[in-house]
Amino acid sequence: MGILSSDSISEVTLTASNQGGVKAESLVLWDTYLDKKTDLKTTGSYTFVNVPNTPDRFVLMIDNVIGAASAAAVAPVRASVSDHTLRVSAGSDIAEVAVFSPQGVLLSKDTNIGQTAYTKTVDLQKGVYLVSVKLKTGETSVVKVLM
Repeated sequence: MGILSSDSISEVTLTASNQGGVKAESLVLWDTYLDKKTDLKTTGSYTFVNVPNTPDRFVLMIDNVIGAASAAAVAPVRASVSDHTLRVSAGSDIAEVAVFSPQGVLLSKDTNIGQTAYTKTVDLQKGVYLVSVKLKTGETSVVKVLM
């Protein structure tokens, strides 16, 4: 997540609204430039001094999503990569698969999949990536994969 500004002396406040409605235990904003983590669910805002030309300064982390279904009732989502092929499987139909860098940059996104299995050839450098899988039921899972 980035903030686009060329003003180097301006103080900026990011404010989360309706964070009480987020069905997660924590909603953490990580300022990677200062290596500071702030739980927006409890504090509601974060103030910082802008530093121009600092790409991907922020990562928004959502922990322990709380849903109506119990953990046992939620079908597991699996993702893996081998030989430059991303493989995703789920217990119900997949609506969307997106691949993100650890900094939250969207690298690939496919929608309207409509099957319980998905494969795609990927040409990414070795490293860790996040695969977000949204099911047709509305549930979203994020799986960490190693390329």
